Amino acid sequence: MALISRAGFLKVLGAGALAAATEPSGKGRWFPSEMRKHKDEETGREVWQLTSSPYDSVNLYFTAQSFTRGNQGLVFMSTRARKTELYYMELKSGRFQQLTDAERGAYHACVCPGPGTVAYIDNGAIWWLKLQTLETRKIFTIPEGYTPDLLSIDGSGKYVAFAYTRRLEKALGPDQTHHSVIVRVSTDGSGHQKVHEEDYWISHVLINPTDPDTILFCHEGGWQVVAQRLWIVQADGAGLRKIRVEETPEVAIGHEHWTSHGAEVGYHGSYKGRHFLGRVNKDGSNQREYTMTAPSGHSSATEDGRLVLGDGSIEFPYISLYHFKHQAAVAEPLCTRGKIKPGDIHAHANFSSDGDFVVFASASEGHSNVYVVRTRDRRE
Repeated sequence: MALISRAGFLKVLGAGALAAATEPSGKGRWFPSEMRKHKDEETGREVWQLTSSPYDSVNLYFTAQSFTRGNQGLVFMSTRARKTELYYMELKSGRFQQLTDAERGAYHACVCPGPGTVAYIDNGAIWWLKLQTLETRKIFTIPEGYTPDLLSIDGSGKYVAFAYTRRLEKALGPDQTHHSVIVRVSTDGSGHQKVHEEDYWISHVLINPTDPDTILFCHEGGWQVVAQRLWIVQADGAGLRKIRVEETPEVAIGHEHWTSHGAEVGYHGSYKGRHFLGRVNKDGSNQREYTMTAPSGHSSATEDGRLVLGDGSIEFPYISLYHFKHQAAVAEPLCTRGKIKPGDIHAHANFSSDGDFVVFASASEGHSNVYVVRTRDRRE
């Protein structure tokens, strides 16, 4: 039995399994701090537990930024209201505010730290939220019959890019099970453009942070099943091409992300039992890969590419930094994420934009909670 993915977690929440969540709610309401700190028994680093049971809380997806500018706070999701809502926490005080009063539940959120805004999905629409005023407006409606996927925001906050999909009535092949459309939406509400569509299941649409005309996406459906995972396309639909070409069926690639301020694509993969972290220039040149010394469920990198992160596995339950040494990616544990068992949610760890903090989720206490750890020990 595999760990529960973030999509699976959201599906459970959307199914109405929130009878135990009786905390009074309301957009704009502030809640007292639940924060507590402890020293990790194995690494000695200070870990902040930001939320507490009996409510399930998770950080945003590992390809989405959770932190606001200057690491003053972060956005997370919680079931403490009648349905899944977004909350903003002040990291200095620990108190947090309900950001949304969703129609069906707020999902797939992504923070744009510069302008202090958040994009999220609720009831078949994309919404744009200003953190300072809580002003919310709809910027796109998903066509009927389609399901929206993960959101991505460029560094300026001008565009949101994502895919929406529907299952084909009759699959065209093992890979061709869905019809998918990639769109780029202007966050000022001035309109959108259709970027690309095809009869494949498209996911992980990631707009380049510094070049919003360049969009990375993947063919979803299982790393070993999909013949070619990573693709790049221009916003006008031109220039569709493979990135990190999978030369044999045994190569499995995933967990793609932009790095080096959009100059490179980072990824995680395996080949005949060898697990590796990779990086390639966005034009396809200078591909290099490093054998991992310890396994990880997901990987991500800081915006400048200096630090690479892994969120562990059942065999290796640690949030770790990976250092590239010769041809190896050597794991340095930051903290334990608690004993992992089948059925646990993914940690989906990610950095703050400056790389000083890592946020992750853990169900080590029974319910899922949000945690933060520094990438550098204060004694260093």
